Amino acid sequence: MFPTQLIVTLSVMAISMASAALYTADPTHQKHMWETYKTEYNKQYKTVEEEETKFKVFLDNLKIADQRTEAERKNGGTAIHGINKFSDMSKEEFKRTYLNLKVPETKEKINRVTIDRKVDTTSGLVDWTGVYTTPVKDQVYEYFI
Repeated sequence: MFPTQLIVTLSVMAISMASAALYTADPTHQKHMWETYKTEYNKQYKTVEEEETKFKVFLDNLKIADQRTEAERKNGGTAIHGINKFSDMSKEEFKRTYLNLKVPETKEKINRVTIDRKVDTTSGLVDWTGVYTTPVKDQVYEYFI
């Protein structure tokens, strides 16, 4: 597939996400979406068996995304759930890979940082943007919980 074909395919997929379900029972369309997904997110698998397993998970996640989008619409929301770089991961695999923080048992003193910030004393609000926060990276946490 040439880069321009990939862009057109992904654009069509993005448009269809807003108006139609992602999951389809058509094996040809499933394979096309899978190949596009692997290209878009540079996915490579070590064995045929691993790829087959990931493909099944991908299809299951498409169904879940459709269910969540439909539930969102029924509740008056506008969120659209779709394909992202984690779409080939099961819930368990995602938790194992990304939600595995091990907190050390030893309690260390926390070094307090003094930051010269203007505090709105009337509301008690402080803008910590760029100080203690980073930009949003992947909003997928709720999807896998």
